[in-house]
Amino acid sequence: MIDSSRLFGLLIAATLVLGAGAGAADAATKTVYAGPNAKLPEEQSLNDFYRRTVTIRQGDSVSWAFRGFHTIAFPARGKQAPPFLSPDAAAKYTAINDGAGAPFWFNGQPRLQLDPRSAFPQGGKLHASNRLTGSGLPLAEGEPKPYRLRFDRRGTFSYVCTVHPGMKGKVKVIGRGAAVPSAAQDRRAAKRQLDQQLAEVKRLDRFQAPAATVHGGSDKGNVALLKFFPTSVTIAAGQSVQFVVQGRQEPHTFSFGPEAYLKQIVDAQIAPVPGSGPPPILALDARALLPSDPPPALPPHTGANHGNGFLSTGILGRFPGSRGTSTAIQFTTAGSFPFICLIHPEMKATVVVQ
Repeated sequence: MIDSSRLFGLLIAATLVLGAGAGAADAATKTVYAGPNAKLPEEQSLNDFYRRTVTIRQGDSVSWAFRGFHTIAFPARGKQAPPFLSPDAAAKYTAINDGAGAPFWFNGQPRLQLDPRSAFPQGGKLHASNRLTGSGLPLAEGEPKPYRLRFDRRGTFSYVCTVHPGMKGKVKVIGRGAAVPSAAQDRRAAKRQLDQQLAEVKRLDRFQAPAATVHGGSDKGNVALLKFFPTSVTIAAGQSVQFVVQGRQEPHTFSFGPEAYLKQIVDAQIAPVPGSGPPPILALDARALLPSDPPPALPPHTGANHGNGFLSTGILGRFPGSRGTSTAIQFTTAGSFPFICLIHPEMKATVVVQ
């Protein structure tokens, strides 16, 4: 049972810190967390800002502390935030062979990479409505440094995480002499967010998939469970399993193959292109994102696909770059076949074919 009050004791939300701001001796900084500052089970992904709307005075700053793989992006007025992924039509995947030494189908396809406007910091330390201002991704080893931004103009300014669709926040900037919520009020607002989401976690965890179906994750709003439903499905040889991802927050793959081979893909799924930059181009391993075989349908699973048993759906879900929300795989050979999500390798399950 989750003790939300105990967890929230770890959540230090929206504190005021007096600082020596340039030109304003009483300038202050409020802290917002990108992801909950709480020790949650690995399978629970709460993609939100705590608190979601923060109110500060003109001339004050906001400092975002990263608690997950998130970004903070303020688009220019009238513009959309940059995407997380973008294809490079001028650069193609090349020389990627399978376990049998045969080229994968996606050789010659545009290389997928992290959009540099999402991956790396944009703008300066002062918010300006006429340009993109953003944190970039927390890519460095160890605990990432907070992202701090000062606001010198009044108004309400919206921002997003470019990684997780629907993860949004606002900074409301009011006059220098106006009253802002106290630290206690901010803590109560953040606690309400967390309590509601932990209650949603319990509901989502009760999900049951139909027969011969595996769902990747169970999502609603800003809450996502990183697990397969169910973790084991049993079918007869010749039957098919439907693999489904319905959520918008987190994409998933259903990927079969030797453990060492899948780990190699996981470890190399984002890598700098040699000789690029600075900043470097961060390319994605096609095997992690794209289906192992040309769309629209996957071949039957035999246990020997691509010479080593590798068969993958590619990313599924309501997520930019996905190939849809579901696909079916027929299993022709008896045996027990484990699979993982290459995006979230802690997600593991098995298809048992009798």
